[in-house]
Amino acid sequence: MFWLGLLYGFQHLGISTPLFTPFLFFYLFCKSHDDGVLFNWILNQLFLGCNLYIRSRNPST
Repeated sequence: MFWLGLLYGFQHLGISTPLFTPFLFFYLFCKSHDDGVLFNWILNQLFLGCNLYIRSRNPST
């Protein structure tokens, strides 16, 4: 459910699905090989980047 929401959010921002797909594979890789700390850090950076992108598109907020 989380990934569907994230995918919808990316499409809503105009970011195409093929750009999102590597993150899904990366998530599955980290889930099977790591404790997830690295993935959580990268995901946080991704969300920060998305927030900055949204704010740059909407200066009023």
